[in-house]
Parts: sequence; C-alpha cells; structure tokens
Amino acid sequence: MTSLSQIQNNNSPELDIYGITNALAPELIRFKSAEIPYSGKLLPGGSNEILSRLCIPVDVILGDLYLEAGDYANAACNYYDFLFKNKIFSRNSISSFSPKEHLYANIPRDFGGVTFGSGTRSWSSWISSLSTVLSPFDATMDTGILTYVPMASTSLMGYTSELSILFGYNPYYLNSHGGSFNKLSAEEYDSVFVKKQIVPSDAYNFIADSTDYYYQTNNPTNPQMSVMKGMGDMRARSRVGSYSLNNVKYEILGTYVQESPYVFLYRPTTIWLHLAEALNRMGYPDAAFAILKDGITDNMKGYSYVREETWNLLTTTLPFCSEDGRSEQSTVFSGSGTNHNYGIHRHGCSDNYGTSGDKSLYRMTDEVVKQIVALKKSFGEEITFTAVDRVADSIRIDDEIKNVLNDESLDEETKAEKLAELNARMNKLLKEKASLGNYDIRDVINAVEDILCDEYAMEFAFEGNRFADLMRLARNKNGKGSGEFVGSPASYGSNFGGRWLAKKLAFKNPVKNLEIESNWYLPFN
Repeated sequence: MTSLSQIQNNNSPELDIYGITNALAPELIRFKSAEIPYSGKLLPGGSNEILSRLCIPVDVILGDLYLEAGDYANAACNYYDFLFKNKIFSRNSISSFSPKEHLYANIPRDFGGVTFGSGTRSWSSWISSLSTVLSPFDATMDTGILTYVPMASTSLMGYTSELSILFGYNPYYLNSHGGSFNKLSAEEYDSVFVKKQIVPSDAYNFIADSTDYYYQTNNPTNPQMSVMKGMGDMRARSRVGSYSLNNVKYEILGTYVQESPYVFLYRPTTIWLHLAEALNRMGYPDAAFAILKDGITDNMKGYSYVREETWNLLTTTLPFCSEDGRSEQSTVFSGSGTNHNYGIHRHGCSDNYGTSGDKSLYRMTDEVVKQIVALKKSFGEEITFTAVDRVADSIRIDDEIKNVLNDESLDEETKAEKLAELNARMNKLLKEKASLGNYDIRDVINAVEDILCDEYAMEFAFEGNRFADLMRLARNKNGKGSGEFVGSPASYGSNFGGRWLAKKLAFKNPVKNLEIESNWYLPFN
C-alpha cells in the first residue's frame, strides 16, 4: 500500500501473526536467491551511507516471520541461510567506559590491562568502544548496522529526526552552539534536555547492575578464569552518560548520539540472538547458550556443555560446523584467526577471554540456576520444577562399568563392546549434566529463554525492540507455535506467558491487565 486512500478503502481480511506468515512466506520464498539490491553503492549526495543497507534481506524477513509465528525450525534455517552465506559473525567487540572513582576499588589487581599507581586507571585504554558495533559507515557486513533508516543531519538535507532529542541529546542545537556539553549555560541545558522522554528504567538498571563481569587473570604462569561481582554490564555504562551543572545531574542515552541519528533495524547480533531463540525452542538450549558464550564455531565439539545431538544439528541441518562449512567459511566458523565468530555476552561482560571455553566461570548450568531461582522468587508456589538426578544416573553407569570389568565370564571382544557402549552412555550423560544440570530440558529451555530475554535488554536497549521481544517470548511460553518444545512445562500452570509478561512490566503500573493477550496490542480501529 502506497497511499492513505488504499488503506481507507482496503477490504483485506484481518489476520493474526500466524495468518500473516502463511500468506506472506510463500511469496517471499520465491526471492530467497535474490541478492541484496544496490550492492556497493552509496546514497547520492556524497554521503557515506551504504545504499544496500536500506534493504532488509529476504532470509531475515522470513526468519522473523517464522519466529513470531513459533515455527522455530523454519526460522532457524532462514537465519542460517543469511548468516552463513554472507559470513555474518559476532565480532570481538567489547564496550568501554571510564569508571567513576568509587569503582576503581572494585577493579581487582589481577585484572589484565589495568595500570595502577601513577598510570591511568581507565578501561577505555585497552578495550574497543561499543560505537564500533553500531557504526553505520563500515563497508563490510560483519560489523555495524545491517539495515537502518537514515535521517538527514539538517533540514536542508531532508527530514530530520527528533529521536536524539527524546533521548536527551540535541545534536542540531549543540552543533550550532559549540558542540560540547561543557560549554553550555544553564539556560542552554534546558534547550538540550527539555524534551527528553526516554530514560533507563529501574528494571534495565537492575539487569545491568546485577550482571557479573568475567575476566582472565593476568598471571602469566597460571592464568585462570575468575569473576568480578558488582561491576555489572558495561554496555549500560557505555550508553548512559551523565553531566552536572549547578549540582543538577543530567543523564543522556548514547543510542542516538550522532550528528545524524539513524533508526537501527538490524545488527549482526540481532540475527544471532534471534537464531539462539529459535534453537532454544527447537530443543537445543546449549546451542543457544553457545551463541552467548563462545559463538558457534568448530571448537564447540570439544566443549563440555555441547551435547551430541546439538553438534549433529550444527554439522547437518544447520551445517555451520560441517566439513564443507569449515573449508568454505574457515575464517568465520573455524574458531581460529582474528575474524571469527565470538560470544555475544562478551560485548558487555567480559575481557577478551573471560566468557570463553570450559575454564570460564560463565557456565550454562550456573546461569540456568540463577534464572530458576529468580523465577521461583517471582512466582513462588505457582510453579514447580522437574528434578532429574543425573548424578545418580552416572553412578549407576559407573557401577555397570565396574561389573563388566570384573565379569570373568565375558570374552575380551564382548567386554570391549559393552565397555564402549557404557562409556558412550557416560559421555552423553556428562554432556547433559554440563548442559542441563539436574533439571528437565523443558525447565532449562524456559530458563535459557529468560537468559536471552536479559541479553536482549542489554544488547538492544533503547533501540525500539523491547516490548515486541517481550510479547514474542510470552507467546513462546504460551505454546502457540509448532514443535516438540513449544510452551512451558505443565507445572507452570495455564497462561504462564501472560503471567510472566505481566510480572515483567508490573513496575510500569499498566492500566490494562497484561495477563490477557488482547491487551498487548493497540485497538485495530
């Protein structure tokens, strides 16, 4: 539709997300093989904006359609097609910030890269800025913004946006008045901040502040992984800045602090986290967690928390790690070299090594337990979890191994076959223990979904996705999609998704009951 009259006179049927997907997906599939238009071309007028980034790739649209409709397998396949074909990887980008004086005491002395004494004590001297992740001017598709809506820097060049003003930063005013907060008078501060409407919520600050920061010690003879409590997620520190004038604190958000504010639609991490959401609901929560922790690479086969069935998925159905995949995309999915896939959680919660590998204290089972404890605290007796004693199972297998070893009636060939089978069972069980802990996989899937929910908040804060993400996750929990692992465990009770969403947004004191799905949407008329 290209005109208001078309909309006013339109007699198209009203469709829900499932009907929309069924109607649009077959039409879009026809264009899957089409290249993104305008490759390598820039917008006219001498600007640096890349024209192809005004287009949303068809595979991404299909992936998001299927994800919204709960068709997780098709969503994952379309995300794979886009990520693999275009070599889109999660970069080794880490948020920087200069800590306040009261935070210096929390920086441990074994934290690599920090100079004490007469040297400068600033993390920004050794880690990359978050702004490199958001840069719209990079010519390659592995960084920055995949798709965005450009806005003019002045009204002489076209339509301007008030987004940055709503976030507490007026680039048009500042550019014409020296360009610095430090040069503004009290009256000019009012001109910059008077229209600010968007500030960090208490819920966002809680997630950011309660997140652990993982790092590798700088002991050269015995480097170990460690964890620093209380520092929180550095993405929040990078985004939220404050300025004081006459003892009044002004806070601004750096999401749209640019001379020309852009509306970000897709970044590489958007696609990777959406893939993680789909993989989790397909029954592969360890693959979802790997996207946060290590990145999907050939190294995953050796990680203790990656189950056999997950490795098989990543070498067959979604062959990021197949032999062909490793040779074709060796610099991206091999896990070696500078430009390979990294875990997304390191963007705000790690140095270069703190979340990676089996030595890291950032572990799937620990993070799942944190979410389960939080759920229990929030819902109390409303929900119960299913315990699976995998330790007892491993003891039973171990007893069977001892019995076979001591069984003198068995010939060596038979004994070897039985031991091989038992060792395979034990290895599978140990992988499940490192991945699922002592919980049923459905409880783990729900917990990993909550981990992803928090990562969405930290990675995409203030980019306009939050309520849509919460609604989709609530629908996931209510089981309106397809597949074996749709919905929440029966022990969570009916309409768990609606109850979960209502608790998530209770701090806003909504006037509508958000447990009712129809209240999640604006009225049609």
